[in-house]
Amino acid sequence: MSGFIHRNKENQVKLFVVGAMRFHLAEKTDTGSVRKRNEDFLGKHRNKKLNACLFCVADGMGGYGLGDVASRVVVKGILDDFAGTTKIDRPIREWVIYLFNRAEDRLRSYRQENNINRFGTTLSTVFFMKDITVCANVGDTRIYSLDASSMIQESHDHTLVNQMLQAGQITVEEAHAHPNRHMLTLALTGERETIEPYISIWPFDPVRTYLIASDGLYNMVEEPLITRTLTQNSPDEAVDQLFGYALENGATDNVTFQIIKPLGE
Repeated sequence: MSGFIHRNKENQVKLFVVGAMRFHLAEKTDTGSVRKRNEDFLGKHRNKKLNACLFCVADGMGGYGLGDVASRVVVKGILDDFAGTTKIDRPIREWVIYLFNRAEDRLRSYRQENNINRFGTTLSTVFFMKDITVCANVGDTRIYSLDASSMIQESHDHTLVNQMLQAGQITVEEAHAHPNRHMLTLALTGERETIEPYISIWPFDPVRTYLIASDGLYNMVEEPLITRTLTQNSPDEAVDQLFGYALENGATDNVTFQIIKPLGE
């Protein structure tokens, strides 16, 4: 299976071409300074028949059990499904939901075949398809988009703290320090009959850069610093700088992220 990477202490720089669209990809995955295992997994694939690219990051749930297995199964599976698609015969939103449910089904099958009681993972994906960009996620691995000066979160945090924040039960400051801030309200676990990711679909914008990041990055590096680093540096320079900042701040979790920058023709 080509198109996925799971390596420690390396960063990868790639050029992806989709029709008239060209992307500079820089990515990083690392155990960090505290954890003994890397339970994150990242991947990408270019589907020539669809004239599309998929980029994705999964963050396995270590406390839930076998997070490294869950993230690998999910990323490998969605890349396989994407690579094997020659035609999309349904609305894009329905097709993305189908892919995420295929990932959930794979976890269910793997869990049953290997007698695993519990495991789980997040999954965040960005699809570039002809004239649209599709962002979809389950869990709290984030997707950001950036223009020349500002950064927007395109994903939705499926967390208890975010749920409380949206309900007005806590403040932003309280959310940052909440003892249950890592508790997910939705993840891929192989335990649900159906699952519906958060999805946003936008016209392709050639000046927007995308960042997919596990919480090991954005919990260690504040968003204003992430924004400045991405807007003032090339993707490969930004990879090294962002990872360095995470290390300086303790890197208490696995650190995994992808920077995807459109390039001119």
